[in-house]
Amino acid sequence: MQIKNTNRRQFNYTIGTGLLAPFIGKMADAQVELKQRTSYDRPDQGFILVSYRYLINMGVSMNFVRQGKAFVAQRDGTLRFFSGNRIDTNKIFGMPNSSTFGLGGLLDFKVGPESINQPGNDNIVVYFTLSKAIDRGLELMLMKGIVDGKESKITNMQPIYQTNLQSLTFTNYGGVFTFDKNGDIFLALGDRGVAANAQNPNVPTGKILHIKRDGKPAGNYGYALPEIYAMGFNNPTNIQYVDNKLFVLDLYPNGGDEINLVTAGGNYGWPLVSSQPSAEFALLNPQKAKEITSIKTIEPFVKWENPKFITSFLHIGQHNGFVKFKDWFLIGTRKTKQLSMVRVEKGAVAEERILLDNVIGDIQYITDAPDGLVYIFTSGDTSSFFRLEPAI
Repeated sequence: MQIKNTNRRQFNYTIGTGLLAPFIGKMADAQVELKQRTSYDRPDQGFILVSYRYLINMGVSMNFVRQGKAFVAQRDGTLRFFSGNRIDTNKIFGMPNSSTFGLGGLLDFKVGPESINQPGNDNIVVYFTLSKAIDRGLELMLMKGIVDGKESKITNMQPIYQTNLQSLTFTNYGGVFTFDKNGDIFLALGDRGVAANAQNPNVPTGKILHIKRDGKPAGNYGYALPEIYAMGFNNPTNIQYVDNKLFVLDLYPNGGDEINLVTAGGNYGWPLVSSQPSAEFALLNPQKAKEITSIKTIEPFVKWENPKFITSFLHIGQHNGFVKFKDWFLIGTRKTKQLSMVRVEKGAVAEERILLDNVIGDIQYITDAPDGLVYIFTSGDTSSFFRLEPAI
C-alpha cells in the first residue's frame, strides 16, 4: 500500500513535549529550531514516519556515540552533533580538506568501538574516509581522529590506510566501512572507474578489505595483498555487519544493483559477471563467463535486474523494534524514490512492501540508532532527515 500526501498531518510542535519529530529547520545562531511536525502514520504497514527538515548539504552519515547523541556528517566534511531533539549548527572544526569532485568528498564517518556508549564529554575516537588530492592524483584515505572533550574540534588525526594509487579518476570510490565483532574494520573500495582493478589481486580497489584499527591486515585470505578479504566489486556504497554476517551493496553502471553476503576469499564477479553488462567494458554474460573462464564467482544475495539506483539498505534485526519485518531489508532508492521492506529468498525478492512511494524524494542514506529506530537522509543540496518508528 502506498502512502499519499493526503495522509500527511501537520501540527505545531513545542520542544520538550514528546518524541523526536519532523521539522523544518531554521539555522539559528546556536542550534536548529524545531518549527513543525509532519507525521505519516500507517499502523497497517507497521510504521510511523516523522521528519526533521533542516539545511544540510549532502548528508553522508549519522553515527551514534550513545542513545540520543550522534554525529551528522556532510559530504563537504561538515560535522555537527545531534542531541536533545536538535542539530547543533556550530560546526566541529578540524576536519581535513577533501576533494569533492565527482563522487568524492567525505565518504563515511563512524564512532570507534572504543568510544561507543561513552558517557559525558570524554574524548571520542572517530574514523572516517575521504578523497584527497595528493601530488598528481586523487587518493582515498581512511583516517582516525579524536573529538576533544569540549566537542568543538577534531585533533590527533592520522591516516590509517590509503590505496596509494593516486588515480586521476573521481568516480566509484566506495569508501564505506564498518566494524566487526572484534572491532576490526571492513573497508569497501570501488574500482575507481577502471573495471579491471576489481579482478587484479595486486591493487586494493574493487575489493573488500579487512584491517585492524591501526591499518594492519586483520588476516590473510590468500591474496597478494593480505588485507584483501574479497574481490570483484564495482561501486560499493553501503556496508553492514550484523549477526556475524557482512552485507555489501554494490551498484552497477546500467542497473543490476545487488546486495552481497560477503565471505572471506570470495569473488563477486565484477566486471566478468553482471546482470546488466556494460558495453563500455564489453562484459561477458554470466553463463558465458563461467564457461570460458576458470574464475569461480559468488552469486549475489539478492539482485535487481532493472535499474532502481538503490542507495542504501538496512538489515532489520530484532533490536530494530520492527518485529513483523525481522530479517527483512529496508531499501532506499534514488531513481524510483521509494522506501521498501524487502524479504529475500533464494537470491531473489520474494516479497516487497512499498512504504513510501515518491513521498520524501530521493533516498540517500539509512541507519539505525541504539534503540533500534531508523533514520533516513534524502539527497540533494538541502537534504531532509527522517525517523521511522514501529507502530505501537
